[in-house]
Amino acid sequence: MTRTLGATPRTASSGARAASLIVLLPSSDLIAPAGWPATPMPFALLGRKSEMLRAGHAPFDALPQAGETVLIFAARDTLMLHTKVPPVTGPRLRRVLPNIVEEHLIQEAQRCHVAVDPVLPTPEADLRCLAVIDREWFTSVLERFAAAGHRRVRAVPLIRCIPLPEVTPLAEPEDVASDAEAPVPSIADAVADDTVPAAASVLIVRRQSGQSVDGAFAEAEAEEDRSEWVELALRQDSLGLGMSVKAAQLDTTLAELAQRQPLEVYALTLDEDGEPSHAVVPATLAGQRTLPLARVACAALACRFNLCQFELANPGGNHAAAAGLKPWRVSLGLLAASVVVSIVALNVQWWQLRHRRDALETQMTQMVQTAFPGTAMVLGPHEQMTLDLARLRGTAGQLRADDFLALAASLAHALGPIPSLAIAEIDYNGGSLEVSFKPGTEIDEGGFKGRLATNGLSVEEEDGKWKLRSAPSRPR
Repeated sequence: MTRTLGATPRTASSGARAASLIVLLPSSDLIAPAGWPATPMPFALLGRKSEMLRAGHAPFDALPQAGETVLIFAARDTLMLHTKVPPVTGPRLRRVLPNIVEEHLIQEAQRCHVAVDPVLPTPEADLRCLAVIDREWFTSVLERFAAAGHRRVRAVPLIRCIPLPEVTPLAEPEDVASDAEAPVPSIADAVADDTVPAAASVLIVRRQSGQSVDGAFAEAEAEEDRSEWVELALRQDSLGLGMSVKAAQLDTTLAELAQRQPLEVYALTLDEDGEPSHAVVPATLAGQRTLPLARVACAALACRFNLCQFELANPGGNHAAAAGLKPWRVSLGLLAASVVVSIVALNVQWWQLRHRRDALETQMTQMVQTAFPGTAMVLGPHEQMTLDLARLRGTAGQLRADDFLALAASLAHALGPIPSLAIAEIDYNGGSLEVSFKPGTEIDEGGFKGRLATNGLSVEEEDGKWKLRSAPSRPR
């Protein structure tokens, strides 16, 4: 008979947060009518070195936090089977798995989550071990634990947490005594030959009784109502199954199982000092042995068969919490390298263009100083050359481009079909020529502006007045 410890508070120390929380989930049909808060669950909190820190029964809200959470799914909720799997991986494997297990299921295969054991049953076998579980139930459990703040969540089947039996050869008749030293057949041989059953381990898990008003859980007494039910988890090699039987029929059920194959019986207990026996019961039930929850928890931690696969591979964001940006290191490294190369290339090109610009400015400055020695460089080389040439033309008596005569001559050439008598007023001021035409004069504005530009004039029209300037020369 297992002993129930009191519920523990949800808060945990920093050491517990670095530990591992292992929770033995009830079967999907055993959730209390009041929901998860009223359903007690066995749990164990193990330290870094797998030492037991805490164990007991607690409802969901009272489970402590830990650095890693391992959920043990009941044997009645997981269908374990051996079958051939095509040599594909990833999304392609996920798509074909429902078709592979469909013949073994009663419900629709698309409503089930199928996980593949990474370890082959035997090195030479062409079979893989699959675990099938209801997708809605499996997803709801993972989401509930993730919403409660549990990170790095893994899920394992209870079957894989039950110790394998240490098989001893059964007594043989005298006429086959020479074959007594033959090796014990494996489960694959047992399936092929029904006359040689494989040894099995059975774990008895008592259902937790109801919850009182103050939140404490009632002790299970030996003299309780014999209508109480218990859970049985049967393991044969890597496969197994689960069943629910009445406590009054437990002995009969175990005796019937023991007649079919060598049987090793355990009863789950929270006592750390309860050491299980390893005697195999070949034909009759010799008595149940205790299996500490700590041993089941250690087996769950060591189990490589993680049910969280494919789209459910990272419940609770454990990938982001555990791996961070690790899967993106190569991509981020390439991105950073490309950004650095681009920045370096842009800076090199900018430095080359700046060096070329400085060389051109130096060359033009030397040309200006050669043409006009003794001239102080106040402006840029181009502006300075233009200013000095204009001053030189004025000194030589040449007209400047913005002189009145030069502007008037350019205007006369640009009039074209417009008669000169149509000009009403001409005003010269500050290097610009303002021209007004008589009312009623027909002026083709587009053609007139084009002719003015051809003769080196820029024009601005405002309120019937044409303001003409010498168009600045463009550098070649």
